[in-house]
Amino acid sequence: TISLEYGTAPSTVSGTYTSGAWTNRHIKTTASTTDNGCAGISYYQYSHNGTSGWSNDISTLGWNSSYNNTSTKTQLSYWITWNGQWDFYVRAVDTLGNVGTNSTKFNEKIDVTLPTVSYNVAGGTYNAKKTVTVTGSDANFKNMSVHVYKDGSFVSGKSVSGTTSSTFNVALDSDGKWTVYTQVYDQAGNKHNQSPDNGGGWYYQNYTIDTIA
Repeated sequence: TISLEYGTAPSTVSGTYTSGAWTNRHIKTTASTTDNGCAGISYYQYSHNGTSGWSNDISTLGWNSSYNNTSTKTQLSYWITWNGQWDFYVRAVDTLGNVGTNSTKFNEKIDVTLPTVSYNVAGGTYNAKKTVTVTGSDANFKNMSVHVYKDGSFVSGKSVSGTTSSTFNVALDSDGKWTVYTQVYDQAGNKHNQSPDNGGGWYYQNYTIDTIA
């Protein structure tokens, strides 16, 4: 059997991980088995497709692995700590070379890369109306929120969601002092981390539009 948890390798578990869900934490996999014969468990292997490419002993791969009991080896835990997504199958091999049944397939997804936000027009003073294209970028994009203020008052807001990077156009269409705020999240819960920041996690740029001679 397989149990999945998330946390921080090599020892901190924070909760149960659901197969196929995105996380920005490390994933702890625990494989448990029994040996119906007398030989005893020797080691565990993994494969990404369940039919070929079976690994060497998982405990030798440097994945912060540990056995519940180094004598019986009926349970092995190990950590996946790097970006990516994979299907896994795990099986046990006993000391005589007999191969156990594959585990059910489970899928692990880790994303620790922060999204980015960019504006095509830099903050500043302009003598003409401007359209600011706000772009939220991430290979695992989830949501971008844009809030627009003029002369200190809220003008409009927009939330864009999806699975790819997105853009949103903001029209600075009248004279005054404008501020455009943006937050971007990905599906693993990562948020952009860029300056300037308003202190509440929003990236922003200030604009002054002055078309009067």
